[in-house]
Amino acid sequence: MMMDGQPRRSFLRACLQCVVALPFLTFPGCKPPTDVRRQARALTGWIPPSKSVKSLGRRYLALVPKEGNLPTLVRSITYDIEEEAFLQLVQHDRDGLRRRLHESHLQDFRHGHTTHVDRWVLSRTEARLCALVALLHQAG
Repeated sequence: MMMDGQPRRSFLRACLQCVVALPFLTFPGCKPPTDVRRQARALTGWIPPSKSVKSLGRRYLALVPKEGNLPTLVRSITYDIEEEAFLQLVQHDRDGLRRRLHESHLQDFRHGHTTHVDRWVLSRTEARLCALVALLHQAG
C-alpha cells in the first residue's frame, strides 16, 4: 500500500542510485578499460607519421574497413601477446615491444600473412601499424 507516494519514490530513488553507481562498481575478474590511444601510440611511437605511411594506412583501411578503429587494430596487432604482458611492455619495455612487433612482421611473411597495398606487399602487421598511424594522425 502506498501512502503519499513514498514507497514509489523510495523505490525510484534506489533504482536511480544503482544506475548511477553501476559504472563505478568493479567485479572480480573484470579490469578497468585501458587507454587504447596510449596503446596505439606505444605500438607506433617509433614509426614517423610521414605522408606515405599515413597513405598506406588509409589505403589498407579502405581495403579492410572492419579494422577501421583503434581497438580492433590494437587487438589484431597484439593477438599473440597476453593482455598483461602487453600492458607491461607498453609501460616498461618499449624496446621489447618493438622486438615483438618485428618478430610478428617476420612471422607474417613466413606464413604468407601479407596484403597488397598500392603495389606494395606488406605484412599484415606492417599494414595494421600504418593504419594505426593514419588513425592517430587523421588531421594531417
